[in-house]
Amino acid sequence: MMVSLNDTVGKDQNVPMDEVIADVNSKSVEERLMRQTIRECLNEMLTDKERDILKRRFGFAPYEKNSQTLEEIGKIYHISREGVRQIEQKAKVKLYHARSLQGME
Repeated sequence: MMVSLNDTVGKDQNVPMDEVIADVNSKSVEERLMRQTIRECLNEMLTDKERDILKRRFGFAPYEKNSQTLEEIGKIYHISREGVRQIEQKAKVKLYHARSLQGME
């Protein structure tokens, strides 16, 4: 038996099949909202450099293909590995404190 997404289903046969079938690859509304909230939080709390360093270190977009080392990031910003580590640590502390204040522990 062949079924089309244009077929209707339900008690009254008035609901299109494509509205009933879940897309397992799509993100839920809650997940999209959480990601948006995190993105906004990062944009408000961190400097551009802190945000970029965290993205590079942990492989967030647009660097999701590979995370970068302290040394690699240091070359980009013309600072030492220790300088990158300190900026990373400062950003993490900001995020931790913000999370604590919002009761997200």
